Amino acid sequence: MAGRRPMSMIVNASPAVVHYRGGKTLMVADLLGFYDLRDKTVLSVGAGGGQLIEYGRAAGKVLALDSDAQALEKLRENLRAAGLEDKFVPVLGDFFEVDLRADTVLFEFGLHLF
Repeated sequence: MAGRRPMSMIVNASPAVVHYRGGKTLMVADLLGFYDLRDKTVLSVGAGGGQLIEYGRAAGKVLALDSDAQALEKLRENLRAAGLEDKFVPVLGDFFEVDLRADTVLFEFGLHLF
């Protein structure tokens, strides 16, 4: 990756226009192309760290659930830097123990074992 420039892309996520930079661009663009998050509440499971927060620009609200307090602190830092603090509600807890309601659920970086 050394010497490669970050990719840039603009995705129209009506009514918002979302600007992305970096290697996660296509993953977020694919997500927004698959599902219209406008005015939707998203429950993001494993959201700590905020690797894919840019989709939040198109969402109505994001309930950002993680069981790791340090990861949620990193998420808060990334939200401040991206200007997305008003879109996300960080929630410390376990997916199987919390009572949260949302229109859709996003499992970030889920590991599936068969």
